[in-house]
Amino acid sequence: MRACIERAGGRPMCIYTSRWMEAAHRLYERLGFARRPERDVPASVWDRGGGPLPPEWVGEPFLAYVR
Repeated sequence: MRACIERAGGRPMCIYTSRWMEAAHRLYERLGFARRPERDVPASVWDRGGGPLPPEWVGEPFLAYVR
């Protein structure tokens, strides 16, 4: 994450995670990201035919964190 932040060179970043990845939420917040519910994306947007989503992800949004 730090390398990605450095590579962004101060430009805004938005990353997505699932509601179950609580350790990731804490990491992102420590790195200066803030939760932005208005930028959440439905799981259907991410399902591009790369295989089925886990059943518990169906209908769940991907959560946005912005820095």
